[in-house]
Amino acid sequence: MTYAQKLIDEYKKVLKLRNDSELAEALGVSRACVSRWRSGLGYPEPRLAWEMAEAIGQSPGEVMMNIEAERATKLKNSRAWVQVRNLYAKTCLPKQIRQKKQYIRDRLGLQPSTTRT
Repeated sequence: MTYAQKLIDEYKKVLKLRNDSELAEALGVSRACVSRWRSGLGYPEPRLAWEMAEAIGQSPGEVMMNIEAERATKLKNSRAWVQVRNLYAKTCLPKQIRQKKQYIRDRLGLQPSTTRT
């Protein structure tokens, strides 16, 4: 199963869509377009991948990097996207997690802990 297939399945699950026709309607694309994504002959456009990522609570950047890595037809291009994704995971995601934790602490009125876990 490709990453794009997993993405659309998770999106359908979160939105409680019963079939690919409902998925196509929700995204504003044709049923044939969704069929191409399922068969691996096509991939969601970046704006749609971004929309689906946000809906399922995933990082849009990471989702798009995974799709681009799959979409790349040359091995060296695919490897480059995997390297970008890995670099993103090491540098950007920890910052986003810290920001999210700080946001939650602020919303709940909690003080940051002085010990590291």
